[in-house]
Amino acid sequence: MTKTTLPKRYTYGTPDTECRYPVLLPNGEFIGHVFRWHRAWIAVPVGSPIEIRVSAGAIGKNAAAE
Repeated sequence: MTKTTLPKRYTYGTPDTECRYPVLLPNGEFIGHVFRWHRAWIAVPVGSPIEIRVSAGAIGKNAAAE
């Protein structure tokens, strides 16, 4: 059986001074950022002032980016 590697749907940029990771599409388009707050990962999509708690700390930033 051959294992197929799928292309990444997103990447993370360098975190800013407040430890927010920008989430980028493969073409470089910025789609929002994720950050950790009190052991939970929070996502903020572009154009939205609302922060969304999307995962527990154990799951990580990958779940928050999706």
